[in-house]
Amino acid sequence: MTNEIILFITGLVAGTVDAIAGGGGLISLPMLLGIGVPPHIALGTNKLQASIGTSVATYSYYRHGLFSLKTIYKGLIFGFIGTVLGAIAGQSIDSYILNKIIPILLLVILLYTIFAPKLGTIEKKARCN
Repeated sequence: MTNEIILFITGLVAGTVDAIAGGGGLISLPMLLGIGVPPHIALGTNKLQASIGTSVATYSYYRHGLFSLKTIYKGLIFGFIGTVLGAIAGQSIDSYILNKIIPILLLVILLYTIFAPKLGTIEKKARCN
């Protein structure tokens, strides 16, 4: 199977996971790095894919009345600030170091997700203001 087909399938799976629960980067980022994409490009590609997927899911959830626009402004503002700071941090770190750090961080996140005692057990009803 060619890299393009593998990346396409991985992108579909990661986008679906992102839209439902988040965390699709745990799928797509290792795949991008695994086929040899430089870490800065892999991080940017992963973030672009996640942003598009999140935007489409957000619009769909909004269209179905699952939240109001009043409830997402803080998230948008802090998300934008985090994105800018993350991009600056990512660009200031050498590729060699990123290649060593990213797999470790992904493993830590994966282990936390698997072993977090109450992750996903508390169901909350959406607040539509």
